[in-house]
Amino acid sequence: MRVVVYPHELAIGGSQINAIDLAAAGRAAVINDLPSARTLSADLVVRCPDAPSFVRATADAMDAAPDAALAQRRRDFAGTQSWAKRADDFSQPVGLPPAPTTSSP
Repeated sequence: MRVVVYPHELAIGGSQINAIDLAAAGRAAVINDLPSARTLSADLVVRCPDAPSFVRATADAMDAAPDAALAQRRRDFAGTQSWAKRADDFSQPVGLPPAPTTSSP
C-alpha cells in the first residue's frame, strides 16, 4: 500500500488522527482540505479542496516512486504527536492551561 485515500466521510469530527497514523507508517495521505487538516504540513499530506483535485492527487500519489526520505519525515512528524499535545492544541485557544507533563522513572 503506497497511498491511503482519506475522504471526509471517514474523518472523525474533522480530526487529522488518521492522517497522523498514516504518517507514522510513512505512507502518503490524500485528504480533504478541512480546517483541521491545515495544521498538517503540505509536504507530509496532500490536501484537496474538491473532488477533481482529490482524484488527481490520488492518481499522482499512486504513480509516485517511493521516497524513503519523505517516508522518514512523515514518521518523524508522527513521533512528535501525543494525546497531551492534542489536549494543548484544543485547550490553549480557549484559555486553559497546558496539560501537565510527567516524566518516566
